Amino acid sequence: MTSPATRPVPKPGPRPGPVPAARPPVLSAPTTAPSPSAAPTAASPLIAPGKLRRDEVLRAMYQRGIRLSRMLPETRLVALTLLPYANYKSGLIKHVPTPEQLAYGTGLARGQVLVHIEILTQRGWLTQQVLHSGPTAGQEVIQLRIPALALEQIRQKRDHAD
Repeated sequence: MTSPATRPVPKPGPRPGPVPAARPPVLSAPTTAPSPSAAPTAASPLIAPGKLRRDEVLRAMYQRGIRLSRMLPETRLVALTLLPYANYKSGLIKHVPTPEQLAYGTGLARGQVLVHIEILTQRGWLTQQVLHSGPTAGQEVIQLRIPALALEQIRQKRDHAD
């Protein structure tokens, strides 16, 4: 009878170094610089922010527009999850939720949230800017917007429903 073979004992590997400091959360996905050959398309005026009338409230119109849009359900979910954070008239979000908070609120992964934020930004439903005046000057905020074409479609649906 032969003796059982002994397994070699693994040697411990190098110990991990210190954990790097956490970066501040960024709501948008990193973007690459546009190539010089990228020219503005004819569709850019269509995603320009529309101008609301005096009797229209951004919050209600934004909700209708997102529901009427043909975006993916997950993109609409992220957009509607951002809505309670925004000022109901201007759409400004001064206390920007982190991607982790949006992921928790939507049930999506952090990466998915960042992708859908990028989609909303590219399609004109969301803009990022820096405040230039007031006590919060220099703070980066995001603003909910309604593209001009979508705003026209919302008004047509509303006018035909009356």
